[in-house]
Order: sequence, then structure tokens, then C-alpha cells
Amino acid sequence: MFLLKLSRAYKTTPTNSLNILLGIPSLHLVTKSLFIRFNIWKLRSDKFRELIDPIFLDFYRDINSISSNRKIIICEDFTDYDYEVYTDGSRIGDNVGFSVCFFERNSLLPVFCYKMISFNSVFQAELAAINFAAGWALERNVKIKVFSDSKSSIEAIRSPKVKSNFVLSVKDNLYNAKDLVSLVWVKAHAGNPGNELADHFAKIASSCGADMSIPAPYSYVKRICKEFLMNEWNSYWKNSTTGKRTKEILPSANLDLLISNKYVIYLFTNHGPFPAYLCRFKILNNPDCLCGEHGDADHYLTSCMYNKDYHLLLPTGASRTHWTRKLCKNYLFLNRLKSIFEISRKICDDLQRL
Repeated sequence: MFLLKLSRAYKTTPTNSLNILLGIPSLHLVTKSLFIRFNIWKLRSDKFRELIDPIFLDFYRDINSISSNRKIIICEDFTDYDYEVYTDGSRIGDNVGFSVCFFERNSLLPVFCYKMISFNSVFQAELAAINFAAGWALERNVKIKVFSDSKSSIEAIRSPKVKSNFVLSVKDNLYNAKDLVSLVWVKAHAGNPGNELADHFAKIASSCGADMSIPAPYSYVKRICKEFLMNEWNSYWKNSTTGKRTKEILPSANLDLLISNKYVIYLFTNHGPFPAYLCRFKILNNPDCLCGEHGDADHYLTSCMYNKDYHLLLPTGASRTHWTRKLCKNYLFLNRLKSIFEISRKICDDLQRL
């Protein structure tokens, strides 16, 4: 019912087609995906190891028992320090890594480069780089000023609401080094030599750095469950026996697709004010148009003599999918389509009166 109200389609329009046209997966598939996500993240079930083994996952901690001064870490800016440090994280395809560049009196020390696992995020890489720098300062008992272009990392360090065990462990490290570490945000790609150097080495680190193991974040679990949902949805759509017309135009599912224009839905489903459709449901006795040809959607788009001023040339094959998606955002096309199907509606009304 929700799909019909949103699309304003005919009640006989296949639900599978409406799911595809509106970019809304079938409810049973969404439920299955959420069930898997709950089992992986909350229950740490190993039933879905083909997606991810739970031993590689980060987890949420109870932050109510953590004191506020350990939850909100503010590394004060100071001018008196021993080393200037630039950190950066990078992802290139499935490769993730980070670099930490130390400068002593404007001289670059050996750069630290670490490669992470493909399920790690750039956010984790940025935090890991800051964490590494803090640990380095603690080991040597030296004061450092860290420059990072990651606002999200700095905000997470200052936020009292973060529950991730990985992020909280970074906060613990920074709390222990709070008198030694100053953390400052620097704008990315703004011509800062230290930041540009860290960015360069982070890209190299993503494929050639030393290995570092950090648990997979919750965002990765959401991502693999979304991929699972899309695979299941595409399989379900491919094997569906309904919505053949829609399948010819849109052979695969897309969450970003939203076609709510009722005239486009008429076109993509062949369920609309057409004699061929109304004849199927015994509303008309004949599937032919007043002009004598078979009265389906394509007929009114391309050949009907009663709306020849609005005719469109339909492509065939694979190009049809691209054509239809592109035209769905073209207001001139949508207005023309509306005129075509308003004429077909009047023709159907005339046929009913005969």
C-alpha cells in the first residue's frame, strides 16, 4: 500500500517493479539484512563468517563508567615543543594506510608508514596515525605538536559520546600523553609542505607500509550487510516472474533510483491508461487503439496517429536503460510523456463509451 501511495501507480502494478522503480528493497530482504547485522555486531555470531569473522570486529563499550576527563580529550595547543608531526590516512581502492612524519628543527626524520586491512576506514587510519604519534612521544618523553587534516578524528577525540573501543583506546593513550601532545587541525591540500608530505607517504603506505592490525568498525558491518542486501535483491529481481516490462528497462536494482512520476511508471510497467492493459483486466473488450493498432505504452509513444505531435524514438537493447534513466530527469520529456498518456486516457474513455 505504501509503494502504491508513493508512486500513484495502478493497483495491479507488480510490487517487485515498484520496489525497483522507487529504489526501495523488498521488506523481507531488508529484514533479513538487519537480522544478519544484529547477529554479527550484537551477538557476535559466527554463522556468517563468509561475510566477516566476529573476532575481527571492534565493539562498543559502556561509557557511563568512564570519567568525563577521559571521555573528552582536548590536547591544548602549545608553542614550546621538541618535534613537529604531520599525520595522514589514505584509501586507494581496497588499500588503506597511514603515515606519520616527524620533523626536528625542520629536518625530516625517517617516516613511519603502516598498511591496514581493507575493512578499515580512512577515519580509523587518521586516528591510528594520531595514536602512533602520541605513543611515540610517551616512549621518549618528548613534547610534540601534531598536525592532522582530519576534523572527524579530532571531533571524535573531543566527543563524550563515542563508544568504539578502538577510539576509546586512542583517547586513553592521548590522556596519558596530554602534557606531551598538542593536536591541531590543518586544512588539507592547502599547500602546507608537511601535510602534503604526509599525504604522499600515506598513499604509499596504503600498499607498501608495514602491517598494522586494527579491528573492523561498525561502518564496515553496515557496508557488507548492504552489499548482501543488494546481491539478494538483484537475485530476487532476476528470478522474479513478474515485472517483465520493468526488467527489460531496469535489469538491476539501485538504491539511488527514485522514480515517483506516475507517467514514467506507466511507461516502465505497461500498467496505465492503455487499451491493451485495460483489456487484460476485462475493462475493455479489445486491446486495440482507436487507430486499429495494438494499444500498449510503446504504441502511444511511437506510432499512434492521435498523438503524433508528441512521438518519441525509442532505442533498443542495452542503450534503452541508459536512455530511460537519463530522460527521467528531463522535464521536457516528462511533460511530453504526460501529454501522450493523457491522450491515451481519453482514447480509453472513448473506447469504453463505444
